[in-house]
Amino acid sequence: MVAFDAQGALRMIWVEHNVDHFEFVFADVSASDGTLSTHRVLPGDMIDIEFSFALDVEGNVVAVARKYLGGDKSECWMQKYAWSGQVLWPEPIRERASVSLSPSSVAVDARGNIAVAYLQRSSAEASDVWLQRYRPDGSAIWAKPVVLDDDGADDAAEVGIDPEGNVVLAGSDRTLDNHGSMRLIKYAR
Repeated sequence: MVAFDAQGALRMIWVEHNVDHFEFVFADVSASDGTLSTHRVLPGDMIDIEFSFALDVEGNVVAVARKYLGGDKSECWMQKYAWSGQVLWPEPIRERASVSLSPSSVAVDARGNIAVAYLQRSSAEASDVWLQRYRPDGSAIWAKPVVLDDDGADDAAEVGIDPEGNVVLAGSDRTLDNHGSMRLIKYAR
């Protein structure tokens, strides 16, 4: 992820896989020469491969990630970090014992409210998109299923929040006969 914080500083975040764990790497980019000043954050065992990040107006990082539970089960987690790497609050997004969950995208508005899009996969051919909205402290505001197509696999590409706080989702559907389309949906806050 590449983003500018509220003061205009360029920030980068990526994930590195080491032998037995993942690390988030937070990097400040020098405006004068482009050099990186990095520090590593250990998210524990909360992620395996799928993740998304967003910066809030205070420069904190909201991270969503998938944790594989075995078999066809996984869950999504959301954590908020200070730029220093300190965990501000751990918040599980959702746990479903019968399906696989994967984060797709996360966004934070100017008031610090958070929107997360994730996929709920019930099989290799079928998936549904869920949107979840949170307050800055991580408490849930609402959760909504998003139906892009009734008989196939839905996919959430990106979620964003407009200046009025409405959530915008870009997603696609794929029907069982492999036809698909891109959709843009706006939800009132």
